[in-house]
Amino acid sequence: MARRMDPATSCVPQRRARRPCRRHKSSPAPPHAPPVAGRVQRPLGAVREYQGVEWSPNKSARPAGVPIDTIVLHATVGKFDGAVAWCMNPESKVSYHYIISKTGQVHQLVPLNRQAWHAGVCRMTIGGKTVKNVNARSIGIALENRNDGVDPYPDDQVEALINLIEQLKGQVRSLRYLVSHAEVAYPRGRKSDPKGLNLAPIRARTELRGQG
Repeated sequence: MARRMDPATSCVPQRRARRPCRRHKSSPAPPHAPPVAGRVQRPLGAVREYQGVEWSPNKSARPAGVPIDTIVLHATVGKFDGAVAWCMNPESKVSYHYIISKTGQVHQLVPLNRQAWHAGVCRMTIGGKTVKNVNARSIGIALENRNDGVDPYPDDQVEALINLIEQLKGQVRSLRYLVSHAEVAYPRGRKSDPKGLNLAPIRARTELRGQG
C-alpha cells in the first residue's frame, strides 16, 4: 500500500476511497482501505506515496534537468467539485497538482514528478533570463474562487495554501518562486487569476519570492 516517497513524488495521508469528484469524510480510513488520489485535510499529515491511486489523465513527463523551482497560483472560476471533475476529464486537457476549497480541503490531482497542464503559454523571468515552458518547472495550485475580484479567499483556504506550500518546500528543495497565473501568462493580460489574492504576505510567510 504505502511506501516511502522521494522528493519528486506526491504526498497524501491515507483516506477512505472515494470517487474523485466527491468530498471525503473527515474520519480516517481503516488501515486496509485503499487510498484516494490526493485527498488530504488540514493539517497535512505524514509524507507518503501510494500505489493504485487515480490521478488526472491530463499530465505528462517532466523534462530531465529542469528544476521544480516555481509554484503557480490559479483560481478555479467554478466550484471545487466541478473543478476537480473537470481536471479528471481527459477532454478538458487541464489539470493542477492541487485544488484547495474555500474550507481548506486539499485535493491532489497530479503527482509532483509529472507536469500538470495548468500554465499554458507563459513567459517567466528567472535570474534575468526568460523561460517559456513554465509547466516543466512548476507546481500548479488552484484556489476555489470565482475570480471576479469580489469573491473572497477565506482564512481557512489561505492557511491551507500556506500549510501546503511549507510541506512542498520540505519535499522539493529547489522551490524558490511563488507567482500568479496572471504574472506569467503570455501575452500579458491573457489571464487574471487569482484575482484579488494578495501574494505579498503569502510570499513573506513561505519565504518564496516573485519572478525576477
